[in-house]
Amino acid sequence: MNMFLRKCGGMLIAAVVLSAVSAEAFTLIVAPARYSVMQVAQDVLQRSPSVLVSYQGDASTAEPLLHAWNGREWVPMSMKDYREVSFLQRTPDEVVLIGGQDVLPQALVDASSWAPRVERVSDLTTSALVNEFGRIMKWRDSEWRWFAKRYNLALTDEAEPRRRSSWYDQPGPLPDRPDLRPPSARAVDAPAVEVKDVPSEDLP
Repeated sequence: MNMFLRKCGGMLIAAVVLSAVSAEAFTLIVAPARYSVMQVAQDVLQRSPSVLVSYQGDASTAEPLLHAWNGREWVPMSMKDYREVSFLQRTPDEVVLIGGQDVLPQALVDASSWAPRVERVSDLTTSALVNEFGRIMKWRDSEWRWFAKRYNLALTDEAEPRRRSSWYDQPGPLPDRPDLRPPSARAVDAPAVEVKDVPSEDLP
């Protein structure tokens, strides 16, 4: 991921040249400037096509303090830069806003209206962040294992119980499905069919 500086909103900020991901989707992560949150976000940044913006201020702050990570350092940017997406070469495919209603400034939520898709993550614990990023970014098994090892988390496959049980063990009948009956029951209920004797001379 290459970078260059562009003058936006009266200051020099990092404009990200997404040459490595020009043909695929990338995500803008907007997260509070807290160490544990930034640690997870930086790891995601290294392993997924992403751009990271940090914010400082409480939920009622109209002009939160913003910084964009340019790959080497944090560069200050204004709310105008964010609102106009002037700090990026092209518009992200989605924005992940991290922080609950008591943390994330409403001004940032409103200023993200340009995004084609917005995901909200309110829980700031490490395990919740890892789970939410994995869900949003549709991680492969190898990525789940890497983050689990990185943060000493137990990796649980929620689908395992369903895979280990037989289809025939599932309760029924399922809604909006025909009422299937055993062959013997169907034979009893079936209408009688008259069978006639065939004269022996007509047999082949």
